[in-house]
Amino acid sequence: MQFVIVNKYDAVDTQDKLYERCSIPIFQDLSVPAEANVWSLHEGKKDDMYVYDREGNLAAYLPKAGPESINLSTEDGYAFVRGSILSVLNP
Repeated sequence: MQFVIVNKYDAVDTQDKLYERCSIPIFQDLSVPAEANVWSLHEGKKDDMYVYDREGNLAAYLPKAGPESINLSTEDGYAFVRGSILSVLNP
């Protein structure tokens, strides 16, 4: 399993705080959103999560504003994200 974070283009100033808090690789979106805006490539938004299967296919899309919480700081959000990932790993 591999995890990556894409830091929002206008959050460069807070990137060091993100590096201090996690050991997941962090990619920086470009400074001009029209050039990259990586979330829009999947018609998503900041803080949405994407889970890909072993073949690199999008297996689960977990929108921040979806019906289920994806807030990893809460028990329900953590359980939902964990279950979503496990369901892709063990179909």
